[in-house]
Amino acid sequence: MVKTEKELLEFWKKYIDRPIYRVVPSRTINVLLNKGINPEDSPYKKIMPKIKQIYAIIQRLENKNIVISFQRGNREVTAKFVCQECLTDLSKKYIDFCASKKHVEYYLAVIPGGGVPNAIRRLTKKMLEQELPLSKKEMKLIESMNYWAESLICKNKVIFVRGSSKIFENALFQLMGSNKKKKRKSFSESRYLESPFGRFEHFKRVIQKNGLIKYAYRIRNNKFYFRVRTKIPKEEIFVLKNNRVPN
Repeated sequence: MVKTEKELLEFWKKYIDRPIYRVVPSRTINVLLNKGINPEDSPYKKIMPKIKQIYAIIQRLENKNIVISFQRGNREVTAKFVCQECLTDLSKKYIDFCASKKHVEYYLAVIPGGGVPNAIRRLTKKMLEQELPLSKKEMKLIESMNYWAESLICKNKVIFVRGSSKIFENALFQLMGSNKKKKRKSFSESRYLESPFGRFEHFKRVIQKNGLIKYAYRIRNNKFYFRVRTKIPKEEIFVLKNNRVPN
């Protein structure tokens, strides 16, 4: 395992100082490049009350043993789960990034226009397709949210920030694949490790504190996500040409 400062620097140059990606709606790209990204400024903040109203409807239906569910990948999720997930994401002040080519390509193909609009579109579409015991007011709410979500669907673009950026030093370093064999039936918060990404001195301090073995496999194989909690300057944001992540 890497021990010397020279070996740590070589590891940092190869695995840390590299592009870390985020898939964003193409409609937002000009704003990001002109103003940067601020986790405090959620573009969906205004619709949180309406998502909470839909959540209340879903809870009322579940109290009557009416459970709305659908497939997400290889697992089944409920409408309640989707609402909880959206509300949690919207209440947290962070910006998600990943390093995996596979996940970038997935987001490009499956989530056009952003995660929240897609989740709300799919949820409300499912609710409209079923003959649910809804009042006219509830139906109007679901129809309006479906229209809102549909209006935001667009092509996506890939941006990146280098992993050596200071913004990753206090980011939440989220492990992926640790519960591969488990099917998550209810929503729960993820667990995080101290981020080793950022400037070399920060990387070295974290590795000396926690050990490289704790991170090496996941870093080499891109089995992690980031949740960045600080403002990202426009100068550090780059657009990936043709949306093609190199192997």
